[in-house]
Amino acid sequence: PPIPAAERVFVLNEYRSGLTSNGIEGERVPLERFEAYREATRDVFADLAGHRLHGVSLRTRGDAFAARATLYAGRYFDAMGVPPVLGRFPREGETGQVVISHALWQRDWGGAPDVVGSAVWVDGRAYNVAGVVSSRFQGAVFGTPVDVWLGMPEYVAGRPRTFDHWVTPFGRLRDGVGREGALAAVQAAGARIPDEDATIRHINLE
Repeated sequence: PPIPAAERVFVLNEYRSGLTSNGIEGERVPLERFEAYREATRDVFADLAGHRLHGVSLRTRGDAFAARATLYAGRYFDAMGVPPVLGRFPREGETGQVVISHALWQRDWGGAPDVVGSAVWVDGRAYNVAGVVSSRFQGAVFGTPVDVWLGMPEYVAGRPRTFDHWVTPFGRLRDGVGREGALAAVQAAGARIPDEDATIRHINLE
């Protein structure tokens, strides 16, 4: 399957009253709140990551075109459990690197291995291609193929604070941790994390 042991991967949906954001990925939380969840649930999730789909302008070897990006936080590819088919995935906190889809690699580079290290431009900003995902993995949302993946903290740095700074958390459970135990831990963590902009109505793992 595209995501190994997918039954161990859950979306953390926090249903809020007040300031809210949601998308096709699920319910979103501010990036800072995601980081707080991540820190509070390290015993539950082997990897807790965050992501959101985002439309960008992408230029590879010709004119720029409209593309679909995944902006991610945390160790997204470790949480997904997918390896690169070429190159590597950026290390957490590494900047200036993106991952591209297998389809984009085939279309714009003809499958050439020297794509690794090539320059691409996302919304006019230069990045280097670190790796390519397998053709079997097109993104976390079924039926919504992604062209490029890049780290959200770098992408939003210096930008005005908007809902672009929000992500949907998801994670892969640690071995020996079941959904019910994980849910209790996540709900307890959510109750401890202060939020001045919303009232948390319900937290679920889906």
